[in-house]
Amino acid sequence: MKATQAKPQETKPIKTKATPSHATERELSEVSMEGHFELSPQLVLVRQLYEAFTRGDIAYILDNLHPDFRCQIMGKAGIPYAGEYNSSNIGRLFRWLSDTYEFEEFRPERFFENGSEVIIKGYMKGIALGTGNAFDGKWVLAIEFRENKLVFLEDYVDTLQAYKAMIS
Repeated sequence: MKATQAKPQETKPIKTKATPSHATERELSEVSMEGHFELSPQLVLVRQLYEAFTRGDIAYILDNLHPDFRCQIMGKAGIPYAGEYNSSNIGRLFRWLSDTYEFEEFRPERFFENGSEVIIKGYMKGIALGTGNAFDGKWVLAIEFRENKLVFLEDYVDTLQAYKAMIS
């Protein structure tokens, strides 16, 4: 089966007051015993993707998705953004996030890499635009790269906190 390129998607920037985090470099430099550590291509791309998300550059993120990209956002039925996405419909998730939340903080804190797979633990804080209610929580992403593109993303986030802020 041949992979096809995803059609361009209409996107909106994510609303954020957060600034790009340099925790990536600091955290990763601690991994080296000598203090000399060269980032792998996967970790460089992870850093670039987080910086793009923070500045609302969704087009950059979409440009770095593999044609076979799949995404799983964990959550029970009733949580509007939970579900499965792919390279042709991930723009829908970004539009929904932009319409629903403003992130004050969205920062990766720890990275674990095993070849083409990277696990990231992080923290987010924001407000639900419809209610003005605040939320915060920790998250974990499991991501995988193929051909220097993001091919898989599995998101584990405290959906209850964000959901409660949205409906209360």
